Amino acid sequence: MSTEKWRERRWRIFSTDPYVSFANCGLPYYVGNTIPDRDDLLLQTPERFWKRFRVRVHVLHEVLHIDRTAKCVQVKNLMTQEITSHPYDTLILAPGAGAIMKLTFLLPDSFHLMN
Repeated sequence: MSTEKWRERRWRIFSTDPYVSFANCGLPYYVGNTIPDRDDLLLQTPERFWKRFRVRVHVLHEVLHIDRTAKCVQVKNLMTQEITSHPYDTLILAPGAGAIMKLTFLLPDSFHLMN
């Protein structure tokens, strides 16, 4: 897709996560207090994502329903509980994945880190 066509489109990302981009590899440094401020692990914010890529990112939003006939997604703001509808021309789904938690809780001095 050409740059002009990319810029003409209206892109939206809905995520239940509170962050756009988070440096998980930095968590041990945060836990060890080498990086004292957790916000320093944030790589992108919704504002910076818009400014750089012209993509609207809605964090803490859950897609509740996709109406393929009307080409519309129903979205819930997890902070306000408000439900809104957003039309689309093309829909791209990227549901992500969950972490596999091994039985490390049985091992001494072991724990899981998550953003």
